[in-house]
Amino acid sequence: MIRSRLARGAAAVASAVITLFTSTGIAAAQSPDPCAPSNEALPSYEVTNVRHSGTYDNFDHGPDWTVEGRGPAKLSLSRTVEASNSFSVSMQVPTGPLSAAVGFDVTEGVSYTASYEYEIPAEPRNHRWFIEAGTRDAVYTYDVQRYCLGFPDGPAVRGRAERSGHLIYQVFSRAPGTPRS
Repeated sequence: MIRSRLARGAAAVASAVITLFTSTGIAAAQSPDPCAPSNEALPSYEVTNVRHSGTYDNFDHGPDWTVEGRGPAKLSLSRTVEASNSFSVSMQVPTGPLSAAVGFDVTEGVSYTASYEYEIPAEPRNHRWFIEAGTRDAVYTYDVQRYCLGFPDGPAVRGRAERSGHLIYQVFSRAPGTPRS
């Protein structure tokens, strides 16, 4: 008799707990994400910790960005670069706040034209001379925090933006039989 009452009591408690979890689960499933695209609450974004990580010379534009010759002669190279600034971050972020934080339009396309001439000396004999064009690009890092209804929505995410720079040139020579690295 006592065992049957304990068994019925335990079953009632288990039933109440299951009912409680089930009703809570249904309530949670019925309350939609307030920042979901179908609702009117829009998320906001805060971009912080913007740092200029450095500038690098980018000579990876292909073989038509290099000319070569032997002296004595005049070597010249003229190039036009059409490039776009870029950014990467592992969440969808409107480009307006991101551009404002880093200080440039992260999707802007740029076009530069420049020429460079070099008078190749006669000596050393049989050396090959090169003019190579490239761009001087800047890299920025930043953190993005997404907010929903004024509260942080997940952890902050690190991002990277690159600003395409102006054209640059370098001149160098190779001795006969020296392969280009």
